[in-house]
Amino acid sequence: MPGILAAFVFALTGNLETFDIPAVMGLPAGIHLLSTKIYLLSKTDDHGIASALGVVFVVLAVFFVWWYSRLTRRIESFSTVTGKGYRPRQMRIGRFKYVAVAIIMLYLGIVVMAPFLVMLWASLLPYYQVPSWQALQSVNLDAYKFVITNPWGVTAMRNTLILTFAAPTATMLIATLISWFVVRSNMRGKRLLDVMAFLPHTVPSIIIALAMIYLFLTVPWRLVPIYGTVWIISLAIAIRYLAFGSRTMHGSVIQLHKDLEEAAQVGGVSWAKSFRYIVLPLLFPAIVSGWVFVALHSIREVSMALLLYSPDSRVISLLMWDTWHNGEVGIAAATGVLLMIAIGIIILAGRMVAQRRSKAKAGI
Repeated sequence: MPGILAAFVFALTGNLETFDIPAVMGLPAGIHLLSTKIYLLSKTDDHGIASALGVVFVVLAVFFVWWYSRLTRRIESFSTVTGKGYRPRQMRIGRFKYVAVAIIMLYLGIVVMAPFLVMLWASLLPYYQVPSWQALQSVNLDAYKFVITNPWGVTAMRNTLILTFAAPTATMLIATLISWFVVRSNMRGKRLLDVMAFLPHTVPSIIIALAMIYLFLTVPWRLVPIYGTVWIISLAIAIRYLAFGSRTMHGSVIQLHKDLEEAAQVGGVSWAKSFRYIVLPLLFPAIVSGWVFVALHSIREVSMALLLYSPDSRVISLLMWDTWHNGEVGIAAATGVLLMIAIGIIILAGRMVAQRRSKAKAGI
């Protein structure tokens, strides 16, 4: 239940501020959502109105976090991983597995394979054409050569690689510590810490980017010269997805009964060692899952990168955005194909690491 509620609250607020799909498909048709409206306002002098719209999200977030806290206030009742002979086990679902496989394959076909094949086809043509024998004669790899050899493409790939590793690592490290203190510690104000960790999710990404611009242009950050670099984009993404990391880890920490750590303390083990050798190994699958999720969003982030980038900090998603709006469909599609391949590699690598670690710990 804590995990389901956390995902529900996260998805509910996240859908309100999604930007990239409404921007690509809605703006040309004059269809505006709250996120695209804030983006357009940020391009004018109406920054106050854009910020005021972001405050609405903050109010909603406080309510949802309060509601979540009330439903999960009896933490002990949700503990499932204890120190009393706990062993994970698989459940057989019988004939329903065929239905489940069919639903999964249909989902993958519509959501993953169909867009990928269309992008692949478009990337091989000088301009988009309906699949035909005549169009097949125009197939070439010029778009991929441009992305790989062009200085802008090389810079974008290097910056994207940095972004993909830096942002999720910082996010999950901070989120794990916050969740442990909220669930385990008796310090005052821990609920306030939980609320503050969730609030960035309720603020539209564009508002976060605007706040970062105002902050680094107003305050003399001579000791932190990251403005105009890929690191400020990484910092913005880490702030943006701290809510997801804290929600993910919060539900996982709740599942770990405190008698595991108390047994270590009775044995004379320090808090740092018990956290390192008991808590982290049990939380590792959840940490990897959260890391992969944040990495996937980092590699395709558009809205914050659109406001915070400089010529030296351009990323792959912005290269795709620029080429699409310049009418270079083939290059945009080639960039999208490379992006989807990278996303697939990250997902497979994350699952392999998590499964290998889970199997290694299952017998302990």
